[in-house]
Amino acid sequence: MIAAVREIANRFLGRGEATITVPSFDGALKPNQKLEAAATLLECEAPEDLATDGRNLHVADGRRLLRLNGSATTEIRSFEQSISALCALADGGVAVALGGREVRLFSDPSSSEPSVTFNDTTFNAINALTQASDGSLIATDGSTTCIVDDWARDLMELNRSGRVFRLDPKTRSVTPLASRLGYAFGACAHGDGVLVSESWRHRLILIKNGQTPQVVLGRLPVYPSRLSKAAAGGTGSPHSPRAPSSSSSCCASRPTGAA
Repeated sequence: MIAAVREIANRFLGRGEATITVPSFDGALKPNQKLEAAATLLECEAPEDLATDGRNLHVADGRRLLRLNGSATTEIRSFEQSISALCALADGGVAVALGGREVRLFSDPSSSEPSVTFNDTTFNAINALTQASDGSLIATDGSTTCIVDDWARDLMELNRSGRVFRLDPKTRSVTPLASRLGYAFGACAHGDGVLVSESWRHRLILIKNGQTPQVVLGRLPVYPSRLSKAAAGGTGSPHSPRAPSSSSSCCASRPTGAA
């Protein structure tokens, strides 16, 4: 009862978890100039996500799936909707989320038809995909009320409706792993669990079946988003004070126009 009253008061006063301010950069987590100093490889119209199979770098640019090889760019295919998430698969294929509401797996990026399609009616804002060690896919769904491109409204409304799903290509089943998250945006398999970026709460959490989510990194001075394995075995995620981003040893950040 006390917790419920405190939550109502915090939402009214805009404090606690209801604040939309970003924790300050201090201590070990200080800003750097890596993005400002990085070389521009490609300018895109609507860059959204990146994925690599260790040899090729794939870029989601609006409805287009591109392959970047050095300075050469090839358009592999185009979809009827914008790509909202992209993931390279261990077998050389790719998984794409379209419009936040459908996930398609292709055995080869240039395949004419998907090998598996997930179009669960509960999907609303699928914004990140990652492959687990058992071959299943982990998908984060940012919000049940705001579409994938309407993240700013979700933030201003102080929504906490993000979810995490496991998609099994073998059984074609969809299993909910977590709900009521402050904009789930990014996942990375970690042992027998999954690290997830909870953007509006500025933290990374560890989700394991049947257990309460555990905070791994809290009060991050960013909106963490998509996660990826770091070369040394940790994780990394891009981050931005303006919008959600990605990887734990993960880091996070949302593209704004150049890859």
